Amino acid sequence: AGDYGKLSLKNTHYASNVTIKSADPNDPASFSAMSLNNTSNLTFDEIKFDYTFSAGDPNHTTKFLIRDSSNITIDNSVFDGDFASGTGTSADGTGFGKGLVIRGSTGVDVTNTEFHSWWKALGASKSSDINFVGNNIHTIRSDGISLGEVQNVLIEDNYIHDFGGAAGSGDHRDMIQIQRANGIGSSDIIIRNNVLDIGAGDYAQGIWAGNDKSNSSDP
Repeated sequence: AGDYGKLSLKNTHYASNVTIKSADPNDPASFSAMSLNNTSNLTFDEIKFDYTFSAGDPNHTTKFLIRDSSNITIDNSVFDGDFASGTGTSADGTGFGKGLVIRGSTGVDVTNTEFHSWWKALGASKSSDINFVGNNIHTIRSDGISLGEVQNVLIEDNYIHDFGGAAGSGDHRDMIQIQRANGIGSSDIIIRNNVLDIGAGDYAQGIWAGNDKSNSSDP
C-alpha cells in the first residue's frame, strides 16, 4: 500500500509479461501519474491511479499516458479523478483532467476498471487492437470514451452513467464519442452490451460519431 508517485517507463520492453499488482486490493498501491513511452508487455492489476487537482491545471491535463507502446493491460483498477476546487463532491460534476490517454499504441486492454470524477475518462487515438471491457465510468464532466484514428476496437459490457455538467463550461458530453478531426477515419469498432444510463446526472449523448473538423466532401 502507499503512494508511489509518478511511474515513468521509456524504451522498456520485457521479454514476457510483467505484472504490477497490489499486495492487498483493499489497501491498494497508487500512482499519482504514469507515463509509458515505447514500453511493452506490462500489466497493472488492482492499482489506484490517483489524480489530485493543482491550481492552474487545464481541463486536458494528462497524468496517465500510454504512448507508442504495446501489449499493455490495466485490470481491476481505479482511475480516481479530482475536481476544480480539490474539495468537490460527486454532485458538482466539475471534474478536471483526462483519466487515461492511449496514443500510437497497439494491444491495450482496459478491463474491470472504474473511472470517476474526470473531465474526460478514457481515450485512444492513432491506435489499434484496443479492448475496453467491463469498466464502470461515471461522474464525468465531458466524455466517457473518446476515439480518433483507431482500428479494431472492442467496447463491451461497460456501465457508463451519471455524468455531471459544469455550468458555463460549454462541454459537449458524450458517453461514447468517435471523432474524425484530422481527416483520417476509424474502422472496425464493435460496441455491444453496454449500459448507458443518465441516472441522476445531467443530459449526455449516448453514442456520437461525426466528422468534426474534417472536410466532409472528402470520402
